[in-house]
Amino acid sequence: YDVARRNHIQGGNNRVILATDGDFNVGPSSEGELVRMIEQKRAQGTFLTVLGFGTGNLKDSRMEQLADRGNGNYAYIDSDLEAKKVLVTELGGTLVTIAKDVKIQVEFNPGQVQAYRLIGYENRLLAAEDFNDDRKDAGELGAGHTVTALYEVVPTGVRLDVDVGEVDALRYHRPTESSVRRGGGE
Repeated sequence: YDVARRNHIQGGNNRVILATDGDFNVGPSSEGELVRMIEQKRAQGTFLTVLGFGTGNLKDSRMEQLADRGNGNYAYIDSDLEAKKVLVTELGGTLVTIAKDVKIQVEFNPGQVQAYRLIGYENRLLAAEDFNDDRKDAGELGAGHTVTALYEVVPTGVRLDVDVGEVDALRYHRPTESSVRRGGGE
């Protein structure tokens, strides 16, 4: 982070790449201290990409959490093929963020679907009251990356005791702007 601070470009793509076998034995001594440092650097505009290498002694969830706290991404590299994929084929998406604080809300036609739930993304799920809170950090999207969401749906006509909530209007801001834009209710 010291090198990133000395070479910081205001408004630029400032990023630290941590390549590790999963053992964090240099630097901050506690996980809480490490997370606080990563969040502080993120707030100052330096993101974190974590690359896990090797097989066996892997702390996958911890490395993913650190990358998440650093507005970055995480990849596990256990072969030459995976290294080529992450460091060559997908390098632009790994290092270039094209959308910050991405929050996606899906609305199903209530005439066709009476209830649904998202499967996966538990570590990215926002509380309903946080969805419109621009101070709440959300996910980042890299150049060329895609996001796939899988939902379980319950069609209308199936007996179910679930309260289906309302859907908010589209809100977004471009990476170069600080103000929030609002879209139509589509």
